[in-house]
Amino acid sequence: MMNRLVTLCTILLLTMNYTLGQENLNEEYKLKVKSITAGFGVYTSDLRDSEDSFRFDQAGSTFSAGLSLVYKKHLFSLDIDLGLDVLDLFGNDDGENASFNSYDILYGREFSIFKWLRIEAHTGLGLYLYKDRLVADNRYDTKAVIGIPVDIRFMIDSSRGFSFGINPELNFNEINTTYIGNIVFQYRFN
Repeated sequence: MMNRLVTLCTILLLTMNYTLGQENLNEEYKLKVKSITAGFGVYTSDLRDSEDSFRFDQAGSTFSAGLSLVYKKHLFSLDIDLGLDVLDLFGNDDGENASFNSYDILYGREFSIFKWLRIEAHTGLGLYLYKDRLVADNRYDTKAVIGIPVDIRFMIDSSRGFSFGINPELNFNEINTTYIGNIVFQYRFN
């Protein structure tokens, strides 16, 4: 399933680049690479238990990476979020250890507040993979669903091409709602 998603994303980006990025068009009308972003932070998830009520006992560390393209003022991004339950790091054997991977295709816009402060807002669709480790019999229970990520980046431009900031995210999906808070670093190509 992951290979199909990567292939679909590659075909989509190549088609968009060929269609929108022709050499005879004005520079403003080309699809261009805007930035790469990497970050780390924390997450929490609200899982449904057997009584269909929510519990907030899933928490851990995250790593995120992304590539953003720009066409006129429209942003198109490919993002990856990886989360690891903190309890995994300490060897907790209660059977609650979990991790997630989220592979997202996003659409967004950028808003300049000041010359040095920007907000990037994104939303889209993604593949959300949730892995729950059942320690008792040492196996993994993996689920894959479609998620709807909502991503906002508050970026401070510190030097030519380099920015840093905070990145709160939400990922709504059938398994749980994941809340992510990252510190991000961004390099801008244009």
